[in-house]
Amino acid sequence: MSAPGDHRPAAEHGVEHQPFDAEIRIRTILWIGAGLGGLAILGALVGWGLLVMLRGWHQRAEPPAPVIPEARQAPMVPGPRLLATPERELAALRAAEEEALHAYRWLDQQGGVASIPVERAIELALERGIPAAPVAGAPPD
Repeated sequence: MSAPGDHRPAAEHGVEHQPFDAEIRIRTILWIGAGLGGLAILGALVGWGLLVMLRGWHQRAEPPAPVIPEARQAPMVPGPRLLATPERELAALRAAEEEALHAYRWLDQQGGVASIPVERAIELALERGIPAAPVAGAPPD
C-alpha cells in the first residue's frame, strides 16, 4: 500500500491503464437501440392493424342506411318548454295564491271542510288556542 502523498504513476502500483471507452460496448448499445426501434415499429404496425380491423368490424355492424329520405334525418329533439309571457303568467299565479289565502270557500261542502282567510285563522287560533299534539305512547282520550 502506498503512503499518503505518494504520487507515483498507476503502473507502479500494479494497475494497468486502459482506454477510457474500453468498458462501453458500442456494438451492444447499437443492437439494443435497433431492438427497441424494431419493437416500436412492430407496436405501431399492430396498432394500425387493430384500427383497420375494428373500423371494418364497426362498419359491418351498422345497419344499412334507410331508403326513405325522412328516416335519414336525425330526430329533432324538442326545445325547452319556456313560458311565452313569464311576467303575466307569474302575476296570474300570485293573484290566484293571494285569492286562496284571503277568501272564504268550500273545499268539501259535503264533508264540511272550508277554507278561511289566513288572518281570520290566526285570530281564531289565538282566541281558542291550539290543541296540544298527542304524546307518543299515551293512550287516546
